[in-house]
Amino acid sequence: MISLLFTACNTEKGIPVLVLHYLLIALVSITTFVFIYVVGASMVVAMLITPAVTASLWTDKPLTPN
Repeated sequence: MISLLFTACNTEKGIPVLVLHYLLIALVSITTFVFIYVVGASMVVAMLITPAVTASLWTDKPLTPN
């Protein structure tokens, strides 16, 4: 996950950042697909949105477009 944040540095090191990016997207998609059948759509939406909302509440300066 950290390697996706520093793409320029990791590309120079030879780490396949694009492959890791698509692997992470595939894992999130598979997890979402499986959990919809296990716990329901509302729980999956809560699982995906809750970390972002919590992070925005804990920060002093919210992200706003400039």
